[in-house]
Order: sequence, then structure tokens, then C-alpha cells
Amino acid sequence: MKKAFSIYNQDQHLYPLVISMPHSGTQLTQKMKDNLIEGVILPNMDWYIPLVYDFLKEMNITVIENHMSRYVIDPNRSLKDNHDTSYKTNLIYRQTTLGYPMYQKDLLEDEINERIELFYKPYHQAIENALNEKKKYFSKVYLIDLHSFGADLGTDIILGNKNNQTMNKKLFQKIHQLLEKYGFRVRDNDPFQGGYITRYYGKENVESLQIEMWYQKYIANRYFGNEESPEIDIQLMNQTRKQLHQFFIELLKMLDEN
Repeated sequence: MKKAFSIYNQDQHLYPLVISMPHSGTQLTQKMKDNLIEGVILPNMDWYIPLVYDFLKEMNITVIENHMSRYVIDPNRSLKDNHDTSYKTNLIYRQTTLGYPMYQKDLLEDEINERIELFYKPYHQAIENALNEKKKYFSKVYLIDLHSFGADLGTDIILGNKNNQTMNKKLFQKIHQLLEKYGFRVRDNDPFQGGYITRYYGKENVESLQIEMWYQKYIANRYFGNEESPEIDIQLMNQTRKQLHQFFIELLKMLDEN
């Protein structure tokens, strides 16, 4: 099995910014594969987020990219999240995001603990280490958690800061306006206010923000259903990448002035 996540520009401290991509991975453990129901589809991952944002690495921004699937364990949940059957309230899903059963046999406690130790805790330790390192160079540090969504919610991007609790309102509004400047339709905190990572790390001298982008804005302009690894519309992705690149160039200047 390949490594669970990668950290890019770990020792570069030109900017007070850390990027997290917790749902971008598709890798499964062999033990998990052996227990999956035959033919089960694992939909609704943040497909190709590292690809559409690949310019971030070239900009010397610190990026933490998860390679493990959210179906192995979800870093954007609390260790206490283990409620009912919804993936929205579970650290380890027993059903797909569309409600289909996943496993032939119930997961044993040992396997759950193994996933926590091997994949969950190291990812969060990487975030914490990256933020702490930035604090040595900057008085204010920023964490942006990058995600995507499939449903048609009438917008291209949803910004989440838990209703101004994890990032100050003035900066949040400036980011909203900057994204609109580069052609995105933007909505705030509805229905995504920011997941566990945004809420947990957005405190004291760290401001955090969740950015959710619609599949149809960067993968392909079509309906997405119960599927995996959808085909990319290269022209669409390239156009969106250019828009995002320009947004991040101006964002870095904004953070420097904030």
C-alpha cells in the first residue's frame, strides 16, 4: 500500500497558509477490499481535487493531500462521531453516502482502532504540525479545507466558516467577493458550514475556512449519480483551474495584508 498522505512544501514558509484535502483520496486497505460487498460502488468522493488545485504546490503553499478514501476513515469527523447510520455523523461509514450497505461482515473493533491509528491520527498530526510550524513565522495562520459536492445546489462554491466563528466576517466576505470576481457563483454556510477540521482548528490565532466546489464546475457539466472515478472534461477543468489560480494569487496578497 502507498503512503496514506503527502505533504508538499512542508519547509516552505513564504505564506501563513496551510491547505488540507481530507477527502481527495481513493485508496482502500486490502482488509477493507476483502470485506466489501461484491460490486458495491463508493460514490461521492472529492474526485480530482488535487488535480484541479495542482498549482498550489508550484506556488510554494503547504498542502496536505490525503490518499486514503473517506470510506476507510473520515478525517473530517470527530473521534466521537459514531451515530446512527449516516455518513455525516460517522467516523467510519457502514453505508455509502447514498445509503447502500458496504460490508459483508460487521467491522471488528480492532480494525476500527487500526484505521484510527494508521490513518486518522497521523493526518491530524500533520495538520497540527504544519500550523504550529507556521506560527513560528507568522502571528496569524490560515487553514483552508478543500472539498467538492455533487448535488445541484444552485451555486458553484459554498464557503463555510461556521457562521463567522472560524474566520472573521470581514475576511470571509472579501474571499466571497474575490471568488465572484473570477466568475464563480458563491454561497455562504448553506448547507455546508465547515466540517470537523474547519471547526476544530479555527481558533485562537488560526482562522479556518472550508471551500466546497460543485462537480459540474470542474469535472463535467452533467448529473452525477451512483458512480466512481467519473471522466473529466479537460477543457472545463483547465478553465476552472485558471480561475482558481488567479483567485489564490490574489488571496495570498490579501492574507499578507490582513
